[in-house]
Amino acid sequence: NTTPAQQTVFESCKDMPAGFLFYLGLQFINLLLGIPANVMVLWLIRKNKGDSSTSDIFIMQLAVLDILFSLMPPLELVNLMYLATGHIWSTLSFIYGVKDCSLLFLSCICLDRYMAVRHPIVFAELKDRWHRKACALVMWTLTLAYAVTRCVDTVPNFEKIFIVMILATFAFMVFCNISIL
Repeated sequence: NTTPAQQTVFESCKDMPAGFLFYLGLQFINLLLGIPANVMVLWLIRKNKGDSSTSDIFIMQLAVLDILFSLMPPLELVNLMYLATGHIWSTLSFIYGVKDCSLLFLSCICLDRYMAVRHPIVFAELKDRWHRKACALVMWTLTLAYAVTRCVDTVPNFEKIFIVMILATFAFMVFCNISIL
């Protein structure tokens, strides 16, 4: 009465590895180019503190999210090729959930630029206030809540939440950008 060993993803598709290898190739290109680029963004923001933009806090958060996402390929490779554990899949799902919500920080940048162009007086009054840090904290709270919910995978039809979030964020960013233009 033996149970078969759990197959890894690579073993289940080793007859057709092209798609698998293409995906991992793109992931490693992202790792090799993404980490240095985002570290440079963080360095430039830190170096140019005196000449900073109001959106720097959101750009910094995006760079941190991209570095986290760029560090995934080694873990994903090990899990796909050698392991088949649910713990690593949960970790990867959490990181993908964090990356999914990076659009929230992009929408904050759009809102900041929208306010600067369309409502310059209000923007000037709020330029050096704490509300950007509070907004970043709220976005991180939403991001982590979304990622944990995705990781736990107990919400039925969770992909619909992702679709609604993406479409609403996209519509908001399009509105801000068209208004600026």
